[in-house]
Amino acid sequence: MGLWTLACALAPGVAFGIAEASWRPRMERLVRSGSWPAALALLEEVRDAGGEVSSGGWSAALVACARARPASWEAAIAILARVPAPCAKCYTAAIRACSGRWQAALQLFSQMRAAGLPRGEHALTACLGSLAEAAMWEEAIELFRATPMTDDNGAPVEADVRTVNAVLMACARAGRPSEADSFYREHAAGGVSDSVTHYALVLARLRAGQHKRALHLVSSLRQRGLPLDPTAFLTLLRDADQRAAPHDALAAFSEMVAAGFTPKEEAMRLALGTAVAHPSAWRKAIRTLQALQPQGVGAGADDVADSDADRPEGSVEVATRPIEISISVRLGNTLMKRVLEASPVQWQSALALLGHMTATRQVRVCA
Repeated sequence: MGLWTLACALAPGVAFGIAEASWRPRMERLVRSGSWPAALALLEEVRDAGGEVSSGGWSAALVACARARPASWEAAIAILARVPAPCAKCYTAAIRACSGRWQAALQLFSQMRAAGLPRGEHALTACLGSLAEAAMWEEAIELFRATPMTDDNGAPVEADVRTVNAVLMACARAGRPSEADSFYREHAAGGVSDSVTHYALVLARLRAGQHKRALHLVSSLRQRGLPLDPTAFLTLLRDADQRAAPHDALAAFSEMVAAGFTPKEEAMRLALGTAVAHPSAWRKAIRTLQALQPQGVGAGADDVADSDADRPEGSVEVATRPIEISISVRLGNTLMKRVLEASPVQWQSALALLGHMTATRQVRVCA
């Protein structure tokens, strides 16, 4: 007896493949890949074969819309309109698909209320996330304050860190550090915070052009033992590189190492690339590079001693913790190229860099 015949015999009127347990694994794969057209086609197959699609099936197709790159918000709204009785999870998934389409997200959020559905923290966070993508900070704060904080069943709960972070990211992307700080003190300073929370505070300062304040904030957060992740430091490094501010780049790099992160090649390139060719920063760049090597490796510190004249006013000085890490030949070549292309050429920096690479056996330098 074949599988199809067996299924029909065991469950009259329900063909093999219609039971949700049989097509759920395929749907899960489609959801993970964001393949919403295939997910919708699968639901159509089930319905055409006489099966019923639960709200969970529709919700899965909507999640696929949200996970598509870019998210397919129009498809999500169209699919939601076909759901016989959409549940809160369906609406939440559709709102997540409206990434940056904050008007559509707010409209769906309002429809949940009109339908008598609980607008829990997941739906609220999704809507706030859409506002954050569009840097709509005023709307995000207003929505947060106007919406009672509940779980998905309508029971009162405290504000979740992801919900708080969504509002902070809206302020950050809009370059509103004062509003971000005020919201942080009101809702996150008491412990509802994580590395994303603090990244948002840093980003808000950078977007507002407050580069030194961003650096000092990171230093303060690190010294207070508050959570940070490499993204905050990389953002500082990219900002300094774009501004051709080598001392800020070296300060951010030192903070990154002091926080316990082992820098990867991108961080080292951003930190050292401009500094090694800069007349007032190359000594500190070489010293920073030496501090990342085992003791005794590379040129002596006395050869590249820093001077007070090399330190810009207001610069942040952080002792780089010694860790064993070698620069790659590719990075060494990039740094040497930066030095030789500078005008004027910082020959002392070139010689110190070449000596360091020779001592660490990174000698294939295109100089």
